[in-house]
Amino acid sequence: MKIDDVQYHNINEFPNDFDFKDVSEDLNCCNKCGIIVRWYDEMYWQGECKESYHYCMGKYNYDAVCDDCFYELSNQKIRNWFYKLKCDLIDFYYKHLKNE
Repeated sequence: MKIDDVQYHNINEFPNDFDFKDVSEDLNCCNKCGIIVRWYDEMYWQGECKESYHYCMGKYNYDAVCDDCFYELSNQKIRNWFYKLKCDLIDFYYKHLKNE
């Protein structure tokens, strides 16, 4: 089996005892979606220190996610932040400004 037979395929497409590392040590599997990609340039990794810790991954205890999943997770964090900000502003308006 060649790397092209495995890369960009989902781990669920293979038998349970399949090990993509037997094909190439450069491959790894996304914890979120199960796609097999190169670990060194197509994945984000959860770091042990503050500088490399990704909060959007930590929420779900992911150690490694593909680029697409990282983008989705990080955008969800931003959407949640804006939603909370919007709610806070509405609350502030009704508590402090509406009756002025």
